[in-house]
Amino acid sequence: MANNDNLIKTSDLTPSERREIARKAGIASGKARREKRDMKKSLEILLNLSIKKGAVIDPNDAETLTDIKSKNLTVQEAILVAQIQKALKGDLKSAEFLRDTAGQKPVDKKDIKQEIINPFEGLSTDELRKLASDDEED
Repeated sequence: MANNDNLIKTSDLTPSERREIARKAGIASGKARREKRDMKKSLEILLNLSIKKGAVIDPNDAETLTDIKSKNLTVQEAILVAQIQKALKGDLKSAEFLRDTAGQKPVDKKDIKQEIINPFEGLSTDELRKLASDDEED
């Protein structure tokens, strides 16, 4: 828990102190980005490894899910097959994962920000009356 008495506002620091803190933050940020990038690359490599020795089958060549199950797949394909099997058994989380991964996630209406533009916003009552009387004359 932070002790507010020990905190120093950046406005109380000298420009050189602020620069030094910003430099250290930039170095730490770059290190974190490199670590995330390397982890992502490692995961991509691991996901593309085959489960068994030998040639990996092309999932497009299979006619049914059972054709794929016993064949040599990549780790990524095996995970997807396992998720499909779980979804078929009624696992809702697996079904949602597959739907979302396939790019079919529904858009939540709460996430859509609807802005209503009011052309009369900011006008005074007198200005609104004048506009209304102008419309009646036409």
